Amino acid sequence: MAGYRWRTWIRMTPKDGLAEVLDLGFPYPGGFLANSVLVSAEPTYREVLESRETIERRLRPLILGYRKEVRLRFDVIDTDPDAAVVGKIARRLMDPYWTVELSLDDERTYHEIVLRSAPGPDPLGGKTIAGARLELRVMTKEAIRNYPDIRTGTSW
Repeated sequence: MAGYRWRTWIRMTPKDGLAEVLDLGFPYPGGFLANSVLVSAEPTYREVLESRETIERRLRPLILGYRKEVRLRFDVIDTDPDAAVVGKIARRLMDPYWTVELSLDDERTYHEIVLRSAPGPDPLGGKTIAGARLELRVMTKEAIRNYPDIRTGTSW
C-alpha cells in the first residue's frame, strides 16, 4: 500500500484585502518555524443526515451527503512566536469578516472552512514549562454528495 503525506496550507482573506497564505508544514518564510510543528492533519468524512420517523415509529435516516472535517494538532513551545499564529487562525475562523480556506493537497484544492472546536491547550508531556499542544477542529462549509475515492490519497 502506497503512503502519502498531507501538505497543509491555510489561506485567510479579508472581505476587502489581499489573501494571507500559510504553509503549515515547512520551516521557511511563509510557513511555520522549525520549533513549532503541525503534528498531524487528520481528515474525516462525517455523514450529513436527517432522521425521520415513520407512522410505525421506525427511524428512517435520510443521508444528504458527507462533510469534510479536519483535526489540526500543533506542538508549540511556550516562547515560540508561532503560538500567536495558531491563535490568529482560530480568531479569523470565528470572524465573519474573514474567509478561511484549507488545502491538504499542496494548494491544488482549497475548501472554505469554519471552526468546529478548539480544545486545549494541553501541556506537552504533562509539563506546562515544555510548551503546549493546540488543536483546531474545522469543517468545510459545503457538503459533498458522494464518499470520495480514497485510493488516490489526495482526494481532499
